[in-house]
Amino acid sequence: MEVIRMKTKTDLSGTATLSLPTEIKNSEIEVIIVIASQSSSKNIKLDDLIGKLEWEGDTMKVQRELRQEWE
Repeated sequence: MEVIRMKTKTDLSGTATLSLPTEIKNSEIEVIIVIASQSSSKNIKLDDLIGKLEWEGDTMKVQRELRQEWE
């Protein structure tokens, strides 16, 4: 098995064109592509999610009870 790691850019339609150099000549090969990360110039705003969780009760008590379950 051979591992090739490369970066490329997508065009405006989201298409990435790859040219993979390999030492395997004139053979049928299987290629698996994993998209590891996506860089984006868009800033994601999470302001609409802030403050939505409401907790009632003693947080330390609940945390201790959960930890006791592990023992």
